Amino acid sequence: MAFPVYISDPGSNYHDNQRQFDAMDVWASIHCASYIGHSVNDVSDVSVQWDEIGEYLFTDEKDALLFTLKWK
Repeated sequence: MAFPVYISDPGSNYHDNQRQFDAMDVWASIHCASYIGHSVNDVSDVSVQWDEIGEYLFTDEKDALLFTLKWK
């Protein structure tokens, strides 16, 4: 079973967003043993608030919570 964590785009432009999403990916790879990976989805066509949403997947709920506490 996978535990997803969704993070909205953190920056004000595309390049800042990608750097932040990548930084979260590296952090999760180092600190969360159950980290599976991430994907970034463009939601600009359906959302007026965000351009992208990052989805980070974990197999252990504790790692998902640790990641959430760090990045949300």
